[in-house]
Amino acid sequence: MAAKANTVKLLIDRWLEQLEVRPSTRAGYEDAAKVSRPFWEIRADKLTPTMIADWLIALKKHRGLRTIQVAGSVLKRTLAHAVELRIIPENPFVSKIPSAPAKRAVPFTDEEVKAIMLTAQRDRLGGAVVLAILCGMRQGEIFGLRWRDIDWNAGQIVIERQAVECRGEVIVGLPKTKAGIRKIFVSRYASEILRRRQETASFEQNDGPDDYVFPQTDGRAMRRSNFARRTWGKLLADLKIPHRGMHHARHTAASIFLRDGVPLPEASAVLGHANPSITLGKYAHALPGHGLAARKVMDDFVNNVLKIDSGSWEGLGDLSNAEIMPLGTSVEAEASEDAAIQATHSRETETLTKKSAYRRPSIRLEPQHSYVYVSREALYLQVWSLSLMKLSQLYGISDNGLRKTCRRHHIPVPKLGEWAKMHAGHPVRRPGLPPLLHGESTMVRIRVSGGTQDENESTLTA
Repeated sequence: MAAKANTVKLLIDRWLEQLEVRPSTRAGYEDAAKVSRPFWEIRADKLTPTMIADWLIALKKHRGLRTIQVAGSVLKRTLAHAVELRIIPENPFVSKIPSAPAKRAVPFTDEEVKAIMLTAQRDRLGGAVVLAILCGMRQGEIFGLRWRDIDWNAGQIVIERQAVECRGEVIVGLPKTKAGIRKIFVSRYASEILRRRQETASFEQNDGPDDYVFPQTDGRAMRRSNFARRTWGKLLADLKIPHRGMHHARHTAASIFLRDGVPLPEASAVLGHANPSITLGKYAHALPGHGLAARKVMDDFVNNVLKIDSGSWEGLGDLSNAEIMPLGTSVEAEASEDAAIQATHSRETETLTKKSAYRRPSIRLEPQHSYVYVSREALYLQVWSLSLMKLSQLYGISDNGLRKTCRRHHIPVPKLGEWAKMHAGHPVRRPGLPPLLHGESTMVRIRVSGGTQDENESTLTA
């Protein structure tokens, strides 16, 4: 390539040409590349780290973090590709690209779900909302669904395509990932909604095997923007529910799956995730018992340090006049010191006592082990939703230690080979959780730090 042709713009075009990505992804990269327009006519070998660093700083004044993150990534990958082709000797993009915080999923409450599904029945395309909530399907997968994809006898839907709007056009192609090609079972309620939709489609003469289940009025694949404006947005506005994208209906399905005990591998497969770790990373907050460990730790802190029974608010009393001991003292030491003062009436001791009253009150704790608390029921669901190896890594102990913990609390775990069967989608009989004996605790305490790994394996409450 001639030296005059090695401009940043031409290198970006070259990099985009060799990419094998979905059209919507390519369109996003092309839009992000426009942010680097100030560099387009500059030869790549004249681009310096200082120029790129100044560009990133200037962008923060009028661009969002997500835009900066994608634009920076496109430019950095373009220059890395140029290095691979030996067009430039090294990549001048050495600055750290700002990271935009991940958007937090906000599932709908059970009351909101009820109102949404009942109201959606009145809309011609309301069944699309029901599938998103009850099946966890992506919006593009719903719009790409054809009547031949529904197996009425088996109660299943075959998901093998998606219809995505990109720059005003609807592009029909494969799902987002390989795992997105799947079969899922639908609930009886969802099946009934689809039956009703089929009756309407028959009246519209759009019920042929290759016709879309939720098309536009002209029979073509639904445009996401039209659905958002005419159906989804109107639905939330009528119910006075704060507006959220329809993707939050899928988040709601995932949260319900995990909250109500669907094994993690099965939930991941239904959602079309590439592996269960993606599901766990996005929806760990929905696992049973999530957050209880933190509360239990703070309850124990109050019990052990402040000497207050946190299980009974009546024991709190009036804390405004509570005495706070000086640094390095204890209840026993303070009582001993008071007795000495009263016995000797030493003026020197009284003076020291008065001075100590002006010290800044504080609490000094001896080094302790760290503990994770989880309910017995929650741990039972978790060991049948995630492999012991992965779950033990999350808790910070060995898998053998986690197995011992489950055994001592009478929590059944998958036998050797059963987890592989579950991961492959084969049915495995899961034994029930045995009832507790009298006096046994419902909470499991796991020591996760301090000492050697063997010592960390399990320390349980009685």
